[in-house]
Amino acid sequence: MELQATIWHDGKNWVVEAEGFKVKASELDELDRKVASLIKSDPYFANKGIRRVNMFFDMMTIPQWMRQYMQHYFSRIIELEEVK
Repeated sequence: MELQATIWHDGKNWVVEAEGFKVKASELDELDRKVASLIKSDPYFANKGIRRVNMFFDMMTIPQWMRQYMQHYFSRIIELEEVK
């Protein structure tokens, strides 16, 4: 199963938000670890069998005048290994 999430930068931290959670971290690799840890440890998500988190950048966080030059900022994907 896949989970869809939104990612943006709040000026200090990277933020990922999806159904029922919001995670912040100063570095992207730390953010990935926090999201993976939450998905694996929280019973709500662990019971859903989520193996992939698709994070799409929130273009609304970029000023309107700049969006014409940045059609697509980036997206990230976290692949989770099955815990046995």
